[in-house]
Amino acid sequence: MGFYVAIYDTWAGQYTDDSTAGRLSLPGFGGFLAMICLIGAGLISRRD
Repeated sequence: MGFYVAIYDTWAGQYTDDSTAGRLSLPGFGGFLAMICLIGAGLISRRD
């Protein structure tokens, strides 16, 4: 297309693509939901 859109953060004084703060490798909502489901399945299948 010939153009590039970037978000400028006025508080940090730089573009968000240049920031190293957003480069964390977090699992996100899907990973969190999978973890909760696995913990729940483990608790349900326990036999006392």
